Amino acid sequence: MANTSVPVVGKERERHESSSLDKPDLWTSLFKGTSKKLQKRGESYMLPSGESCVTIPNSVIEKNRKSWDSFIIGQFYSDPPSQGTIQTIVNGIWSKQFRDITVSKMEGFAFLFRIPNVSTRAYVLKQCLWQIEGQTMFVAKWEPGIVPTKPELTTAPIWLELRDVPLQFFNEEALEHIASQVGDPKFLHPQTANKTNLEVAKVFTIIDPRVPLPEAVNARFESGEVRRIRVSSPWMPPVCSFCKEIGHPIKRCKKAPITCKFCKSTAHPQAEYTRTKSKTGPKPGTTATPKPPAAAKKPPF
Repeated sequence: MANTSVPVVGKERERHESSSLDKPDLWTSLFKGTSKKLQKRGESYMLPSGESCVTIPNSVIEKNRKSWDSFIIGQFYSDPPSQGTIQTIVNGIWSKQFRDITVSKMEGFAFLFRIPNVSTRAYVLKQCLWQIEGQTMFVAKWEPGIVPTKPELTTAPIWLELRDVPLQFFNEEALEHIASQVGDPKFLHPQTANKTNLEVAKVFTIIDPRVPLPEAVNARFESGEVRRIRVSSPWMPPVCSFCKEIGHPIKRCKKAPITCKFCKSTAHPQAEYTRTKSKTGPKPGTTATPKPPAAAKKPPF
């Protein structure tokens, strides 16, 4: 049978195309998005520059404030690792079970972390300072429009661990005396306060990272007996051996001179690189066989 349809031309064709575009589900049916449909809102106006502008009511901002509860901000003190590296590391150390943390780059040395799990967020915020790829990062609660000021690293908070503490000294006041020999004690770890781990007393203490932790301190009973108490901490912020700034090691120092022209390192002399290469090089009279590519290494935590 012959096709008897009449082609749409001229203004009729324009009206046909316009009416098709006006159908609300024409485009939305072709693309996948959230189930909630959007709609046109607000009255736009022209700025003196000639660009369009629209005013967003404060009520809209307040109504959506809770949607940012899962986010915290992390701020580095010097050039940070790449966004991908950070995301891999924080999922490994903060969320091994879920691995559901996402990272977004912000201005400068700052990143936003979306951490859906409430307990994980509380754990991350409680420590305050984290070590990521040899770089110190300060974390804090965040909401749009507010960027917390990261504290200067002239001092640093650590969990001071005290071992061989006499049980008579396993209380808040005695531990204040002992920890004060190292820094400024702030509060006890719950395990210490509740006496659920008597092997080590943990005291949150503000210290000067430029001053090495002593191997031990001493506490004396009024009877004259002196007891030696071992001192340690699971984490200390790095101090650059070149510029003496806190927060990065010398290998990440922008001010340190290059000491090895072969690998552009600031952390070791050229002679050390040469010795290492000579030890790993082929034996005389043999030909080096290319090695297959090494498997990806787990990032150092």
